Amino acid sequence: MAASSESKAKLSSKIGGAAAKLRQVNPGVAKGSAQSGLAGAKEVLQLAVSYAKQETVDPLRGASRYLAFGLAASALIGTGLVLVMLGALRGVQTLTGADHQRGHLSGSWSWAPYFITLFICLAVIGAIVVAMRRSIRSGGTSR
Repeated sequence: MAASSESKAKLSSKIGGAAAKLRQVNPGVAKGSAQSGLAGAKEVLQLAVSYAKQETVDPLRGASRYLAFGLAASALIGTGLVLVMLGALRGVQTLTGADHQRGHLSGSWSWAPYFITLFICLAVIGAIVVAMRRSIRSGGTSR
């Protein structure tokens, strides 16, 4: 009989704690007010909806902000790399004389500056992929 009264006391304290939490969420509910079943159901539904928003919608808003900044950064970095590669191509053409008729890489070797620039571009992409893999392996922290 004593065990039964102890379990009732524990259950009563848990219910009291849940009621206190509910009053914190919805302070308009008085401690001893008698509510109809419909009003209680509406309150539980409102509590469930607010909890669902807190756990799903708010993190998605943060993720969308993170995604937007990531997309903007990748677009700007991509544009910058294209411009740098065009500059590298022009530099290689000037250094090798491919921009003149009698340069080192004119005639049948006119493709070489493009291949050199492609190789540089692939090396940059490879370095970015290696850095991303290291970041993923280390848990997303930079070294």
